[in-house]
Parts: sequence; structure tokens; C-alpha cells
Amino acid sequence: MRQPATYYHVKGCGTRIQVHQGGTRSGKTYSILQTLVELCHENENAGAVITIARKTYPALRATAMRDFFNILEREDAYSPDLHNKSEGTYVLWGNLVEFISVDQPQKVRGRKRDILFINEANELALEDWRQLLLRTTGKAIIDFNPSDEYHWIYEQVIPRTDASFFRTTYKDNPYLDRATIAEIERLKDADPNYWRIYGLGERGINQAAVFTWEVGEIAGKRIGTGLDFGFTNDPTAVIDVYLDGHTPKSWTSSMCRPSSPTPPSQSPSRSCSAWGIT
Repeated sequence: MRQPATYYHVKGCGTRIQVHQGGTRSGKTYSILQTLVELCHENENAGAVITIARKTYPALRATAMRDFFNILEREDAYSPDLHNKSEGTYVLWGNLVEFISVDQPQKVRGRKRDILFINEANELALEDWRQLLLRTTGKAIIDFNPSDEYHWIYEQVIPRTDASFFRTTYKDNPYLDRATIAEIERLKDADPNYWRIYGLGERGINQAAVFTWEVGEIAGKRIGTGLDFGFTNDPTAVIDVYLDGHTPKSWTSSMCRPSSPTPPSQSPSRSCSAWGIT
């Protein structure tokens, strides 16, 4: 029977890093776990260490961990004798699968692994990702719902030459029933941004933004210039205001230095082997 698209993406990807961005119920997490189980079966007694991580352990236990053991039980491959619940580990055909949360620094910084899978990676900080990757000798796989408009995944991971990017939606999961599909598609009218994220699997839009903007040619007569001092996380910006007919329009002419708690002091300067198992 045909599998969700992510299953084939993982199996066929040759790069070290895989980024799986997707909407709700696209089957990405379950498919990634299924390929990891198959990897252990195909490499029996290889002694590989596979880490499955999420930001917090309760979230990990309720999602990826539960799916992982459901797969083993479905395949009649689960044995309680191989499951160390206190340590969060399972020995699968001579390979070690461990479950860790990133809110435990000693586990992030102190362990080495062959393969890394981070579920809902957008919950992590960039430093978490870096520490985990530095201790991973083989492949690293991440999945997430793109609820953030701006994130280190877009800036620091996807552009890498050793990374492959995949986007999936509920339409890529052949196992969904009609009722679930209908519920997802109701988001089109109920909440366009939710539909964009969880229906289409595309990056969300910051709902807290005061203005929407677009890139275009400056038109009209310039009637003034303003300086918007940045506070907290916001940069300082120089704003030119033009009168286009009878409509005033603002143009951000430059972004300046990072924000400061003392705005008057600022100056507007422009400123196995295939998986890496050895």
C-alpha cells in the first residue's frame, strides 16, 4: 500500500540533513519513525545510536514516543525486556533508540549519536540545534509545522548545501479519513493563517504585525521623514512619507542599528554508511 510522501522522501534522500516542513496530519512524523524502525531492522546488531528529541519530555512522550511504540506493537516487534522506561531507551535489533528532551542540558551536551531526529524542531533554540548536531556523526532529520514567520530553521538550516527541504500537506497522507480532511479544509474560511500553516504547510504570517507591506517603486511627493526608535526586539528604522495623490504612504528607506534601551544615543548608521553509521 502506498505510504505518505515523507516516507519516500526520507528513504530517498542522500544529504546529511533533512528538513520536513508540513501541515497537520501530513504523516511526516509517523513516516520518519517508520523509516528509523526499518533502518534498525536492516542493520541488525550494528550498534547504532538513534536519538529522538523534542523540547519537553511530556510532549515527546505524547507524540513521537507513542507513535514509535505503536509501530513496534503493530509489527509485533515490541518486547518489554528491551524497553528501559526510566532511561527512555529501547534496544531495537541490536541498535539503541533513545528519547530525550532538550530542556535537559546534560543530555543535549553530553551524548554522541549516529542519527538524530528532532520532532517539532521549531520549538528549539538555535543553540539547542547546534549542540545536538555537533554530537551527531550521521544524518539529522527535523520536522515541524511552519507556525513561525521567521525562524532559525529558515535562516541557518534550509540554505545549507548539505540539507534537503521537503514540504508536505494532508493531501500527501493516503490514510486520512474524509471527516479529518473536511475538518482541515474548514480552516480555509475559518482562519486563513491557520489554513496557510496547517492546511497548506506554508510559513505563517505574524498576526501581531501592525502593518502589512510590499516591495515596490516609490511614487508621489516626499512630505517628511521620521525616525522610529527600536525597543526590545525591534530594529530602528528611518521612515520616509510620500503623498501619492491624496493618500499618504510610508516607505522604510533603511534599517539601522539594533535596538537599545536608550534611543537618543542611537545614530542612524546604515547598516548505515548512507545514514552516516560507522
